Amino acid sequence: MNMGLARLIFAIALVSVTFLGCENLKGEIGETCSSDGDCQGELHCEEGSSGTDQCTTTCVNSTVVEDYCTANYGSDYFCIGAGICVRSCQYDAECPSGTACNGYWWCERP
Repeated sequence: MNMGLARLIFAIALVSVTFLGCENLKGEIGETCSSDGDCQGELHCEEGSSGTDQCTTTCVNSTVVEDYCTANYGSDYFCIGAGICVRSCQYDAECPSGTACNGYWWCERP
């Protein structure tokens, strides 16, 4: 392999790792946020009612089908009646920084 091709492959790999690393620094479901740009991928910053100022996505709460949030984000997440995914918890220590475990077993801003 010549040096020019090796440098090109290295540059592409470096750019890929940089962009992927930056996305991972953005908030996951339940983490605090100020705007949509603070959240990963298709997540948005929910402002207002349930999940105030936290990264989330919309969902449909249904007992008939598997929970959308659990199916797409893992067993630590579920859909609440407000139609957003939240992070489940039993203790405050399981919640992202700036949030606490509420009486309904999900992390929210106090």
